[in-house]
Amino acid sequence: QDLWQWGRLSVRYQRAGLTQENRGKPAVVLIHGFGGNCDHWRKNIGPLSKDYRVYSLDLLGYGFSSKPNPKEYGEPNAIYNFYTWADQ
Repeated sequence: QDLWQWGRLSVRYQRAGLTQENRGKPAVVLIHGFGGNCDHWRKNIGPLSKDYRVYSLDLLGYGFSSKPNPKEYGEPNAIYNFYTWADQ
């Protein structure tokens, strides 16, 4: 598990299958649903990583990613919305 900085915020991610054999193959990106986090993919990451590069992440506000206060971003839902998660 690692963190990357997205602006002022930290986003947790996990990666697997970064082998020479998988180089050039498609990457699989696993994104959890509401109330989840990237640990929910723990049983899928291993098998998928045998044939693909696999990444899973905690969206902002979930798991070990930053949980910014929405009031600091103006209007309600200005930070926790599909547009922000897509930009992540």
